Amino acid sequence: MRDKIRLASLLVAGTLMVLMTTQCSVYHRLFPAKSSYFTETEIKLLAKTTGAVDFDYGYDADTGLDYVYYYTYRKEDLPAKRKRLASAIAGTEPVRLTAFYEKIYALKIVTIMKMDEYKRREKWEKYTYVRKYLLPPLTIYTEMLEMETLKINRGYKAIIKSRKADIEKKYNFSAREADKINKK
Repeated sequence: MRDKIRLASLLVAGTLMVLMTTQCSVYHRLFPAKSSYFTETEIKLLAKTTGAVDFDYGYDADTGLDYVYYYTYRKEDLPAKRKRLASAIAGTEPVRLTAFYEKIYALKIVTIMKMDEYKRREKWEKYTYVRKYLLPPLTIYTEMLEMETLKINRGYKAIIKSRKADIEKKYNFSAREADKINKK
């Protein structure tokens, strides 16, 4: 009996040592952090739209941010990607697409605010990570999605500025802050 307990203890200790030496990557693969920002329906639309434009999505547990990233990016490819995005969302109900766009726009606002928070706290590594790696693809994706949403939901064009202002107000975000950050 003692030998079995000793063997079990050695196995547990050995496993912990292996996990500790391989850093957090194994832990995160075994027990991935999950976001609750998107519903299952929204995740399907997110997967469909990001896949159509050679983007993908994920969640960063360290920053607490959902994000969109691109596999390949060249400005010359944007018109073709917009066409593929248009095909991917064709047939989507305008109200559903508009709500999805607004959620993506809100994610962009939250990402900018998180970046600004890192700057204020002088957490330069995280600030740079969000500014250089998370925000640019999210901005491009948001802009493409906005253009296609306006094509499908033509009445939205008349109220998009006020809807953006409502979203920004919800997060206590001012247009002046957005302009200041976008100019950098």
